[in-house]
Amino acid sequence: NHRKSAKKIKSHPKRLAMRGKMDKAMLATATAAVLLCAGAAYGDVSESDTTAPVKPHIIHIIADDLGFQDAGHLDKTHVLKTPEIDRLAKDGIVLDNFYAFKLCSPSRTMILTGRYTFHYGYYDNNDADGPTGGIPLDYTILPHDLKKAGYATHGAGKWHAGFRTRLQTPTFRGFDSWLGYMHAEENYNTQMFGAAVNPTLPSCGNKSCCGVDLLTGAEPNQIEPARGYNGTYSTTLYSTHAVNIINSHDPSTPLYFYLPFQNVHGPTEAPQRFQNMFPNTMNGYRHKIAACLAALDEGISNVTSALKRRGMWNNTVIVFQSDNGGDVGGMGFGMNNYPLRGGKWTHWEGGVRVQAFVHSPLIPQARRNTVYHGMVHNTDWRATFAALAGVEPDQSGPYPLDGHNVWPALVAGTDSPRNEVVHSVIRPPWNNKTCTMAEQHSNHPWCGAAIRQGDFKLVVGYAGWPDLVFPVPVNGSGNRREDPIDPSNPHLRCADMCLFDLANDISETTDVKNQHPDMVNTMLKRMEELASEGLKKLHQPGQDPRMCKKVEATGFWVPYQDN
Repeated sequence: NHRKSAKKIKSHPKRLAMRGKMDKAMLATATAAVLLCAGAAYGDVSESDTTAPVKPHIIHIIADDLGFQDAGHLDKTHVLKTPEIDRLAKDGIVLDNFYAFKLCSPSRTMILTGRYTFHYGYYDNNDADGPTGGIPLDYTILPHDLKKAGYATHGAGKWHAGFRTRLQTPTFRGFDSWLGYMHAEENYNTQMFGAAVNPTLPSCGNKSCCGVDLLTGAEPNQIEPARGYNGTYSTTLYSTHAVNIINSHDPSTPLYFYLPFQNVHGPTEAPQRFQNMFPNTMNGYRHKIAACLAALDEGISNVTSALKRRGMWNNTVIVFQSDNGGDVGGMGFGMNNYPLRGGKWTHWEGGVRVQAFVHSPLIPQARRNTVYHGMVHNTDWRATFAALAGVEPDQSGPYPLDGHNVWPALVAGTDSPRNEVVHSVIRPPWNNKTCTMAEQHSNHPWCGAAIRQGDFKLVVGYAGWPDLVFPVPVNGSGNRREDPIDPSNPHLRCADMCLFDLANDISETTDVKNQHPDMVNTMLKRMEELASEGLKKLHQPGQDPRMCKKVEATGFWVPYQDN
């Protein structure tokens, strides 16, 4: 049980000075912990040798829209086949209170900036695109810190953090190289984005505004269309690129590889050989998910095998996570988030509490094959990776980092430095106390707000749809609409406000706000305090006409505001 009293966290600007002192202390602790672990792994670093950090290779793998139970080692139906993910999780530390954002783009930008979305004006997926979208340039991002420590920084996969100018693309923001796509989704095989190409993909606003979404940069400050890959399955494309980088990498130089795969986001495609691994009796969409997940597992296995061949494995830290909760679909045919309520697009646990684990030979033997119950959040990776690299993260920008270095807590099994996770704040017109289901369905995905402190979670306004708890699918088939939430009960829809005790009610079925009024008041006050720090929403209505003109002229989605 990790119940603690809610701690008041000082706001900016005083928080900056406090966080700087905390980071220095955590950095020293992390360095000592890693050195001790490395000594156990290699036998060539004494416990007294604390002169320099190990600077491990860091591989950050992100699955897209993965369900809370969608992996072989978690699957109660014993249908899914993910032997590599299972091995890494079982011999690592599973994070069962790991939180992300409810949507793709804000979640990824939190990882890269180390900040809550409201501290840089990100509230939904639209903030990646449009005439004013993307991570603001007055913030640096994660690879910037690791470059200071001498890391080689590479990435492949889904960016979804802005591309209207070259300065917003990966190789202009700290990555040495990049191969990947800019939008939320694309065809897995053709890399095409746009309604004219595939009706399952979102409209471009103009059916002629469609093209290949794949950019590459072989060195810093270089980005261009990636040609010659049409017909290559995306998981193969990105894992092969990672393997090629590893094969040519000097193992004596620390490597950071950011690997956000497309799987298992829609349109959820997989080669026939993966589809043949599963029975045709499975529900059609669950069958696609299983095949897509098997393909992801093979891609991850190819990367880990390459690290071993290059002699890099014993000094590598692997982080695996989903970017947000599984997209269960309105009738529950999609991902499996059981026993969590809801899914992607929502502030329910099924939308924000996601699969995650850390694996590394540097983890002490006693901490392997364990579950860590403390809270960990997307924003924590930047501070954690910087500490492993032996540097302090860059705090420049309107607000300092919101993340913590969690490595010492993970390897020691001690309390998390984090007692609070802010999912969203009350910030009209994007979040308010009175938003309804109808408003949320009327293209207001930012409706509602939520915060967790200790074991308590406060939901203000409507937290989103779907808001049911879908039972585990039987052999991946059947309608999973049945759940303990009464759909006709407006009280449990939390149209106004609900408080849940997650330690005793992980499915968020029972509102306990009347039993804990002081807790409600404390959390409301905290949410309103944070709302005053929230920045103006980045995305402005409308579409820059230069975007489609660039696509139509080049056949590729490329930066469109540069001269």
